[in-house]
Amino acid sequence: MKTSGFNLLFVFIAIFSTSICAQTTELIISEYGEGDSWNKYIEIYNGTGADIDLAPYTLNTAFNGSASWTYLLNLTGVITNGDVFVLVHPNADPGLLGLADQLYGSGFNGDDVVGLFKNAVLIDAVGSYGVDPGTGWDVAGTVEGTVNHTIVRKPSVCSPNTNWASSAGTTPANSEWIVLPNEDWSNIGSHSSTCGGIPVPVNQWVLVLILAVSIFLFRKKILR
Repeated sequence: MKTSGFNLLFVFIAIFSTSICAQTTELIISEYGEGDSWNKYIEIYNGTGADIDLAPYTLNTAFNGSASWTYLLNLTGVITNGDVFVLVHPNADPGLLGLADQLYGSGFNGDDVVGLFKNAVLIDAVGSYGVDPGTGWDVAGTVEGTVNHTIVRKPSVCSPNTNWASSAGTTPANSEWIVLPNEDWSNIGSHSSTCGGIPVPVNQWVLVLILAVSIFLFRKKILR
């Protein structure tokens, strides 16, 4: 039985589109830095497949296990797809300030909850709201991992998570986070995300389409 070139083309495109269409469901906190003095920052990642206007979003802080959000920052600007948005304390190290997209005046510590909100609804967080952990929360089996550490979201995390217990995990294997040493800033400014697929740059996707069309035309000529 002859196989149509159209069917081959459809299968070919379907295989490659599974790798390019994997996306995050919403903005996520991709990195959190709680360092010495005022060296505090939050990084937010957009892997949704579209540019995001930050107007509906705020970054809030609940201090010392408080059951109220006492610091609120309206986010401004646009995060392009695949990019990050970095918020840094205004008194931070100049190296951090040079990477800032917006200043974040909350001098949060390891026992303060930082929450990302959309339209006044919490969508992602570091820490447990209304819970005082003492000095800080454990992360991925690291005691007080939110204190004097940098934590980076794993590339496989594709959705925000307001359940800190499940997000923090108890081991490196079941945590959504990778714990790095104090003031390890080697990942700030970008975020790697797989989300179930293999990222394919747009220029490579164009080449795939050209190749697919070429195969279709070639098969069409052979099968005549």
